[in-house]
Amino acid sequence: MKKYFLTSLVVLLVFLVLITILLSQYTLSTSEKIIITFVISLIVGYLFHLKIDTEDTVKKLLKAKEISKVGFWSLEFSNDTLYWSDEIYEIFEISPQKFKPSYEKFLDTIHPEDRKIVNESFTNSLQTKKDYAITHRLLMNDGTIKWVKEECQTDFDKNGNPLVSIGIVTDTTKEVEYLHAIEKSENMLNTVLDSTNDMIFFKDKDFNYLGSNKEHQKFVGKTKKEIIGHNDFELFDKELASIMQETDIIMLKSNEISSHYQWVTYPNGDKFYLLVKKIPFHYNKTDIGILGITRDITELHLAQEKIKAQAYMDELTKLHNRKSYNERIEELLSLKKRN
Repeated sequence: MKKYFLTSLVVLLVFLVLITILLSQYTLSTSEKIIITFVISLIVGYLFHLKIDTEDTVKKLLKAKEISKVGFWSLEFSNDTLYWSDEIYEIFEISPQKFKPSYEKFLDTIHPEDRKIVNESFTNSLQTKKDYAITHRLLMNDGTIKWVKEECQTDFDKNGNPLVSIGIVTDTTKEVEYLHAIEKSENMLNTVLDSTNDMIFFKDKDFNYLGSNKEHQKFVGKTKKEIIGHNDFELFDKELASIMQETDIIMLKSNEISSHYQWVTYPNGDKFYLLVKKIPFHYNKTDIGILGITRDITELHLAQEKIKAQAYMDELTKLHNRKSYNERIEELLSLKKRN
């Protein structure tokens, strides 16, 4: 409200001054003088109001800069002068009283392994006349490492010569360390998943693969990169893909663990008897996907079938034995009673 009061006050004062001048010195009619005075007063008032708004905006930007801990810098090419804001000194942990910034000294603060790429990024931006953004490390005096993101824009004259480069620096140490922690956890998880002989995979609610271990990749016959983001119809023949998606749909509808057995032919033609278990899991907080665990039980299944055959057939004649006939008669009698 204060800025609007000041604007109105300025308009009123300008109006009174102008109307006094016009009434005393010009031969215009009174109405014309009043109109001209009114218009000029509005223009002056608007400019004053705009000035106040601009000052408020600058204050807000400075406050946002202070909160976000973003540092600003500029490099004047005419006199080779580098300016750092207070935030950059704070990020780089350097005292403004003891350090006069220059491009060479700036490079010295960068981690030795990153200096070349930072210098090349800046140099290339001057040659290509394009903005650049780069994330690199800082080597602190105590040996610790910080991560920062730098973004830069350069203005050029009509001949293509650089005039001034302006950039911002953001401390991204926490974000980078968090991403590294996630990456480390994912690597550990992948190591565990790849160490098992079971096939393990993850799908989203739309049946697209989110993850795949080495055994599953071997079964599909494709790399992890070729599997992620694709569905079964893009990876298998239509018949097998239909069976897989049907069991996925059943599990998602029931939202319960499901298990089933099935014969599967690998891409190389080999046939395996598999135990497939599918488990619902949450991702993206609310979405429910599919965690699949598939175990090759071909040898166990064939051994069970062999034992079963030995229990019901005579090894010499290959005919059904007495036990087989007795169980069959009991089944027929039970069926007759039910009917």
